[in-house]
Amino acid sequence: MKIELKLQELLSQYDFISNVLIFGSFALDKQNSMSDIDIAIQTTRDIDIFTIGEIISNLESALAIKIDLVILNNLYKKSPLLAYNIYQSHKQVYINDVEKYNDFKSNALHYYLDFKPIIEEQNRAFLKRVENGTIAKTKTA
Repeated sequence: MKIELKLQELLSQYDFISNVLIFGSFALDKQNSMSDIDIAIQTTRDIDIFTIGEIISNLESALAIKIDLVILNNLYKKSPLLAYNIYQSHKQVYINDVEKYNDFKSNALHYYLDFKPIIEEQNRAFLKRVENGTIAKTKTA
């Protein structure tokens, strides 16, 4: 059984999960024996850390593979780069709320484009510190 079908079967039991995507190596069909499954979900309500842990634990037990779970609700505000990477390389497992899914895609793209110059400047500054050998050094060290 394909991983998407297993995930659909397992995650559809949670009535608060409206949409499920996979991203990363499994979405790109580049997984290997060391790969985990990167899963992004959209929910109809906020869920606490214990519920997230329960979902991860249930998935890892059923699939015998490590799970990384990301909540997509407002991810574009918290991590525009991660939201954009998911937007670019995801596969749909199931979509119950098309409007919420389309909002994610639109917001992920717009927030990333707004923050792209800042991300690029941070990357340039980091690479400069690596080249100069000053990474992780303070002015007093």
